[in-house]
Amino acid sequence: MKHFFVYLILTTSVLAQIPRELPSQTNINSILFREMKSYMFQVLQKSQVFKLSNECQLIKFNNLSVPNSRKSLKFCLSSQISQDKVKQTLRVHSANQFAGSFQLIRTGEDLKPISLQQFLSFNLPENKLGEKLEFYFDYFSFAIINDLRDLPFKFDSFLQIKGFHINIYEDQQNSVRFRNYLLTCDDCNGVPVLKVQVDKQNIRYYTGMDIGEVTPAHFNQMVANFIVIPFTQLGLQLKDKLIDELNWPKI
Repeated sequence: MKHFFVYLILTTSVLAQIPRELPSQTNINSILFREMKSYMFQVLQKSQVFKLSNECQLIKFNNLSVPNSRKSLKFCLSSQISQDKVKQTLRVHSANQFAGSFQLIRTGEDLKPISLQQFLSFNLPENKLGEKLEFYFDYFSFAIINDLRDLPFKFDSFLQIKGFHINIYEDQQNSVRFRNYLLTCDDCNGVPVLKVQVDKQNIRYYTGMDIGEVTPAHFNQMVANFIVIPFTQLGLQLKDKLIDELNWPKI
C-alpha cells in the first residue's frame, strides 16, 4: 500500500483567521455528499412518493428516457434520543430486498433528530463546536467521524474498498492555531508537505519536503488535487455502489 501525507499547518494570531475556503471539519461533508444530493434530487423528481407512516416512505421511480428503469424503494427512519445523543438509522429496501442501511449519530446538548426528508436528501446537519457527528454506511466500510468537542478537533473518514483515509485536526498553543491534514490511500504517488503560516496579517505558503515557499495559487491547487478531488471521488464511489450493487435507480 502506498501512502501519501498532506500536512497543512496554519498558524494564526489574535488578528488572523484560518481561511474559510480551506477544507475543514465544518465544510468537508458538503463536498463529500455533493454527488449524493444531486442524485437523490433527480431520483425524487422522477418518482411518485407515498407516505406509509411518519417513519416510512415509498418511492416509485420511473425514468422515461431509460428502458426498464422502474424501481420501488422503501425508506424507514428510526430514532433513539437520549439526554446528549441522537442516534438515527435509515434502512432501505429495493424490490423487497435489503438495499443498505445508513446511521447518523450525534453527540452534544439540545440536539434534535433530522427528518426523513433531510436524510433522503443527504442534508446532514452542520457539526458545531461542542458536538460530535458520526455517519456510517453498513454495506461496505464507509464512515465519517467529526469530533469538535475538545481541542484538538478531529475529523476521520475512511472507505475501505479504496483504502482511503483522511484526518483533519486542529490544535492551539497560546495564540497560535494549527490545522493538519493527513491523507492516505492505496494508489497515491506521494505528496510533499504543505504548510501555511500566518504571522499577524502575513500569510505564507510552503510546500516540499525541504519546505520552500510557493504562491497561494500553487498551494490552493495542491489542496484541490489532494484533498477536495479525492473527497469528491468518495462521494461518486458511494453513489455508484448503490446503483451497481444495491439496485438503486439509474438516472
